[in-house]
Amino acid sequence: MLDNYDNSDSDIDDKDNTNHHNVDIKSKIGEKVKAWFSLTLNQKKIIKCALAYFLTSLFTFIPTLYEITRLKGSPNIHLIASVAVFFNPAKTVGGMYEAVFYSIIGGLYGSLIGIGCMASAIWFKNSDDYILNSILGPIISIVWCSGSMFIVAFFRAKLNKPTFNSGKSYFKLIFS
Repeated sequence: MLDNYDNSDSDIDDKDNTNHHNVDIKSKIGEKVKAWFSLTLNQKKIIKCALAYFLTSLFTFIPTLYEITRLKGSPNIHLIASVAVFFNPAKTVGGMYEAVFYSIIGGLYGSLIGIGCMASAIWFKNSDDYILNSILGPIISIVWCSGSMFIVAFFRAKLNKPTFNSGKSYFKLIFS
């Protein structure tokens, strides 16, 4: 008889089991709700892109919104949406910084090529020699343009990074 003797208070154990059971039910419900609302990384990226593209298309097509940008009547209103495409919202912050870096380099390179091409064209145009003025001037301008495009295409193939495409596009906008 002494072997079956229990020193514990049975009422307290029953209350603890009831509370523990309620916590289990709440945690299971919480896990189900969290699983239902949790998104994978790809789903989050898709939602970010869709929201960014939707907002930029609103600024492109709704006159009240693009008046805020002071581009009313400008043929460059599409650049608002182009920025969202160049800097893909699904990228990480580091990827966006890298795209900005390549864009700055592409802008500087495009400006350098444009200034160099125009300077050489003006120099050849001001020359009194017929060969320099009429024949060699256009050839040098074509070499500037095609050579710079070749260099950009080479680096695009060599680097093979999507973030480089932002800089390449920015170069082409400035250069053309």
